Amino acid sequence: MTSGARTRLTPFMEWFRDFFLMRKYNNAQRYEDLMARRTQPPPNLPPGVAHKMSENYYYTRDVRRQCGPPVQVFNAGPKQITEGGSHAAASPLFTDFTPGSKHNWDADIKR
Repeated sequence: MTSGARTRLTPFMEWFRDFFLMRKYNNAQRYEDLMARRTQPPPNLPPGVAHKMSENYYYTRDVRRQCGPPVQVFNAGPKQITEGGSHAAASPLFTDFTPGSKHNWDADIKR
């Protein structure tokens, strides 16, 4: 297909269209002679996990079925290390500070 067969307008009508568009018209259609050739050889890929068809069942290669019950990674319970008792007696460097006065909820109401 030649480039002249892609347009149905005369050169004057192309100029007229471009003049009122205030730009060069860009045809969005794709034509065979403008596309890349599809003569590439098929890919030569190494075999993967599921390349054999024998004993290749869905449930053995489904990642969702390999999940198990939740595992506890961190335990925030009591400390396991008891060595270094002198560090426990030291005062902490940062104390919890809230600006303003705190309300004592356990105090009796004075009336």
